[in-house]
Amino acid sequence: HHYLYRFTANGQTDPAFGTNGRVDFNFYASNLLLLADGKILLLSNDLDELVIVRLLSNGSVDINYGFEGKNYTGAYFYASNALVQQSGKILITGTRQGTSANLFLRLEPDGSRDFSFGTDGIKLLSFIQNDRYIIVMKELPDGKLVLGCSMYSGTTYAAIVRLTADVNYDLTFSGDGEQQLTYSGFQLSDFEVMGDNRIVVGGHYYFSNFARAGLVFSRLKANGTPDSTFGVNSSRTHNFGGLFDELKSIKVQPDGKIIGVGSSDGRFGVIRLTTTGTTDATFNSTGKTVTPFAGSTS
Repeated sequence: HHYLYRFTANGQTDPAFGTNGRVDFNFYASNLLLLADGKILLLSNDLDELVIVRLLSNGSVDINYGFEGKNYTGAYFYASNALVQQSGKILITGTRQGTSANLFLRLEPDGSRDFSFGTDGIKLLSFIQNDRYIIVMKELPDGKLVLGCSMYSGTTYAAIVRLTADVNYDLTFSGDGEQQLTYSGFQLSDFEVMGDNRIVVGGHYYFSNFARAGLVFSRLKANGTPDSTFGVNSSRTHNFGGLFDELKSIKVQPDGKIIGVGSSDGRFGVIRLTTTGTTDATFNSTGKTVTPFAGSTS
């Protein structure tokens, strides 16, 4: 069984959701989307077919959606990312069984295929495939999309791709829509787009034959080129202080400082960087802290 919890603002389980704040379901959900009306979409698969389950705001299955709450999309692939666009349409990325090619599926707000998109609602972009895997997808206020990808070509590194609102390459971004971050071993975890459209990327890298790990951050200019004011070749390495430090997510504060959260030898770690990527000594005097209790990067 799998479980979905909802908590109140003070951290207590929400008695108005499911049973004592918990909803039980007997399938694996790869993604979750919260809609503006409080309803919830769960993305799953049934014999390779992508299936979307919709829950009401109280956690019960919305029987008016699809077939008794389930929408069988007719698309045979496994979802990796999903978001609700400002238009209300649902954009999903994923890969087909037996291939690493990345596909985009767009659905209407009611869950039906958007046949105006690509071929029967599915689009394949030429170079976002094979050695690339989409880790994070975000929408900008102007409707453009930014993708954070891991790339494998002899070594592991990261790439940021920017697409137009109609999911084509944005050629105003680095000339072809993609900028590669070639710090050796860069395992991208998250990115954040700043108010001026600069992009901060965070992840980790492994060394000593994967026995150790450290943190790595990069920043790109709004046009997709590396930001030379941020470290060496736009990248900076850091650590929480442990032997095996991994980054899970980042946030950029309104003042431009960067917060990174992850794990350090099995405990929670937090680091804050200045606008130039150095550790912020006003945060716990060292710019980082590690909890005394166990944590996880999940």
